[in-house]
Amino acid sequence: MEREQFYEEMKKALMELKPEGMEVTFIKVDKQNRMGLHGCTLSMPDAAAAPTFYLEDLYEAYLNGTAVEDIAEGVIEFAKENNRAVIPNGIDVVDYESARKHLGLMVIGAEENREYLETLVHEVIEGLALVPIVFIDDESSTGCIKIKKELLMAWEVTAQEVMEEAKQNSARVMPPTFQLMSDILRENSNLDLDGLCVPEEAELFVVSNRYFVCGASVAFYPGFLESIGKALGTDFYILPSSINELILLRDLGQNPLELLQIVKTVNRTQLQPEEVLADAVFYYSRSGGFRKILPMEAILE
Repeated sequence: MEREQFYEEMKKALMELKPEGMEVTFIKVDKQNRMGLHGCTLSMPDAAAAPTFYLEDLYEAYLNGTAVEDIAEGVIEFAKENNRAVIPNGIDVVDYESARKHLGLMVIGAEENREYLETLVHEVIEGLALVPIVFIDDESSTGCIKIKKELLMAWEVTAQEVMEEAKQNSARVMPPTFQLMSDILRENSNLDLDGLCVPEEAELFVVSNRYFVCGASVAFYPGFLESIGKALGTDFYILPSSINELILLRDLGQNPLELLQIVKTVNRTQLQPEEVLADAVFYYSRSGGFRKILPMEAILE
């Protein structure tokens, strides 16, 4: 079955199988690195939050052998279990005083998401877009709500005020972590890092937050990279392994062009499109701060 036909069959199955009272809406959705997705939201009456599925992802399940009716039933069951009467932590997203205590940060590629970023509060630093979010954490799951520009009017604040608040809050709302890669591998034996082939003598560090959600943003926490530079006693490369974490390695004279190829390979083979941060290598110098290594620099070095 071709993609467009699948979309129509899936819409039909969802409408036929949904329980009484469930509302199914189909909308075009933009996400980082994925524009114009076919979104499908299944909400129960009086729900404050409901899950959204993407027909593009459901089509992949169909191609892998799952019947349309089985996919629809699974989606509906998941939606029934994950509609929320209230947003966790009692957050009222429309009320700034309620939301501001939960402001954090995420980072996405600026050039790859230029059109998408037109709707969001953001700040571009070295080709990366820093985006404030409302971070949601409860016992069963975590999530985030990106701050759209249209929300600023309801909040009666400026984009700059929201960005500064998010920067100052992030270390409290999404506490940073700094670990040896080898320690993480020992604790998580199921991690698939086959695409990350770096010299054995290179000691790797992983920075993220406690939740490993939107953790690449820790690079922009005030003073965080500076503190790592002091702890390591050296400058270091920063590999954007995904939007959820970064990999750091001391500058031991590695070839930046080879590091860039590693990043590109991981992005193409190990990540979902929305997880990719950038096809780039970054560098932190204790004297010069954070910067992106430009392609010509990589060749010259």
